[in-house]
Amino acid sequence: MKGQRLKKHELVEVVFARFWAEARQQGHPSIQGITLPVDAIREEISRESGTPRQNNKWIQTQLKKYQQEHGVALFVHERAAAGAEVLRIADTLVSFQQKKHLYRAEKLRLANALIDYIFAEFAGAADRLNVWMGAGTTLALAAEVLRARIADAPRPLHVCTHNVEVITTLLHPDAAREVELSVARGTIDPVTCTIVPPKHAPLWPEDADVIVQGTSALYNGELFVESEREVPVKRAILADTTGIKVLLLTLHEMHSAPPKEMHRYGTVDDYDLIIIPRMKHPSLDQEEALAWIDARRGDFETRIKQWHYEILGRATPGGHRRPRSAMIPG
Repeated sequence: MKGQRLKKHELVEVVFARFWAEARQQGHPSIQGITLPVDAIREEISRESGTPRQNNKWIQTQLKKYQQEHGVALFVHERAAAGAEVLRIADTLVSFQQKKHLYRAEKLRLANALIDYIFAEFAGAADRLNVWMGAGTTLALAAEVLRARIADAPRPLHVCTHNVEVITTLLHPDAAREVELSVARGTIDPVTCTIVPPKHAPLWPEDADVIVQGTSALYNGELFVESEREVPVKRAILADTTGIKVLLLTLHEMHSAPPKEMHRYGTVDDYDLIIIPRMKHPSLDQEEALAWIDARRGDFETRIKQWHYEILGRATPGGHRRPRSAMIPG
């Protein structure tokens, strides 16, 4: 960013990256509870951009404007006991618009890994490729990567989703010309940015080539999400659809105890493939997740390993189940 004035979204990414650098330096598994001197952020931006700034007002103003424009709370600006201006992360980051800013580097690796896999695994056939893209911010970013790389798609694509941001991205003209898009019927949950089908409603389609989901938490092989409304949909996708089921993990999902106020919907054993990022300096919680994965190498084995990601496959595939009813349970 030498010689350039940072845009608001770029400043937000720089600040989040600085929080994670500080967390790694302190051996902290999370960025919650960490404070950063605004002076240090200003000095780093000035050094990297080559444009010195005399005060911190610009940083405070740009971050405030970004949060107002997106209707989201990301940072708390306050003064330390000694009087210095500091930033800390907002106390709760649970909404879709908040979580989309977390772990962006890892999510980008996963998004590219997913598109790499789809384009390579299903090349060579002329018929349409059916992909179910689930909820969450990682899948939203995967839609952005798909849109950017759509010219390289080896086959016609049909994407079915209940992720509102995936829909918005793939409706862009350069993607809409190439991707047939189908959406679930239901009501929009503004917290998770998903379309939630009504109880007992059909889940469509029953068959897909690839079904991709993320998760909010992983504990002892079990998977959890914050939204209770999302649980029946995730369970139905796992139980009642056919296709290769893929789980995307940033490795920040690992919990050492059952996550409070979250809802279980499945296990890692429900998936055929797990895609994880490869990081030069993993955080403490990522190291714990990697240790857990290494302990399960008898269940999952490396299929593909690249510089930025690794794809693990079930060591003894059990085959795909036929859908029973493809209905959202009541």
